[in-house]
Amino acid sequence: MKNRLFFLSRVANDFERFVAIVDRVGEDYQSTIFSCNPLFRLVNRDISQLLECSYTLIDLSKISILEKIHHFSIFGARKLKSAFLHSVAIKFKIKAEKKSKIYAKKILDKYNPTVLFTCISDCDISLPIYQAIMKEAEQRKITKLIVNTGIAVFASEFSGIDRVVENSSFACDYFCASGADEVHSYYFPKKKLNGPYKACLAMGDPKNSKVFLRKILQFSSKKANELAIINKEKSIAIFGNNLPNFGDVVKQDLALLRIVKWLFALNRDLVPLVKFHPNTSHNKVKQEIIDLGVQIIPNYINSIDLLDSVDYFISPPTTVMFEAFILDKKVLIVDDLEDRPFDSKRLGFPSIRSEYLSTIDFDSITEIQDKSKVSQFIWGPVEQEDCRDNYILLLDTLAKKEIVEKSLETLIVE
Repeated sequence: MKNRLFFLSRVANDFERFVAIVDRVGEDYQSTIFSCNPLFRLVNRDISQLLECSYTLIDLSKISILEKIHHFSIFGARKLKSAFLHSVAIKFKIKAEKKSKIYAKKILDKYNPTVLFTCISDCDISLPIYQAIMKEAEQRKITKLIVNTGIAVFASEFSGIDRVVENSSFACDYFCASGADEVHSYYFPKKKLNGPYKACLAMGDPKNSKVFLRKILQFSSKKANELAIINKEKSIAIFGNNLPNFGDVVKQDLALLRIVKWLFALNRDLVPLVKFHPNTSHNKVKQEIIDLGVQIIPNYINSIDLLDSVDYFISPPTTVMFEAFILDKKVLIVDDLEDRPFDSKRLGFPSIRSEYLSTIDFDSITEIQDKSKVSQFIWGPVEQEDCRDNYILLLDTLAKKEIVEKSLETLIVE
């Protein structure tokens, strides 16, 4: 019988990482992906169809919606000081928890996974269905692997590391991050790594595997004509982000507005292309950007599709910056984020605050020169054509019941 992999997905980025792993393990494993929230970027499904990945996709978002109603009711109750709304919120919370516990047992009985992959954040921990599945898996002693990569790993609150350490209900066997020791020793102090898991492994980001990205680019070339970009060398991709504990979302969108205004003020034949984060709501700053007549890229266009069609990436900090690096784009990070451990310059990304954009010579923006630290963060200690091979090694080691800390000794973050 095949080993069974169970992927608990929260957002589109997680989904893409899991599809990348499924694509690599192939038919050797039986894979099931559970989506706790709706997949906003429909292109993700297109990607999985292109790769002809063999997996089952189960939508859990209908259960998660009960928790969302609870949160909105609590917010409304506090805002309006309404005892009635507060009672409604409590009822939805109780209903969501009961339904989640029943459903968690049913799906684990049915799929009986050998290994459970998940990403974790405070957003996940608040979902009853997520809690129920993780706790049920813990009771059944199912091997749990937490995969945390991208920019979110830099914020301990957002990535859930503190909560994992404090809450044994979410204990995992191995914490799979990207990055080499030098990078992670700065962002993950040892006191945070001594949590309820056996080891932190620098596995690399499966979504940014060179082999996987080449496959995605084959698909991107078919969709690029939808962007209607006439001159690639003068086109600039600008991405919104959604990092709530890094600051006000409106303030983050303000950085996009300043970038666009700066580019227009240069009086050059430049084409700014703005892609808002699909999970952020509309606001007056976004509307002002739209009113400037900028081309807005729709959600169904994936980040790779857009990056493959431009020459420049000028944007606030976002996980997409790593994809821009891999595709050798000319990069400038406009970093207005405050009160966070992330530092784009430490990884070698040229960075400036939006208020100083006018001091930049546009022609000085080039590809990243010192690529070593970024490479270490994306692919781990050793740059590989396919960092997903690390996951194959981990899964094979687990299947053979060998000692992971010995087989993957070179990947352990001290």
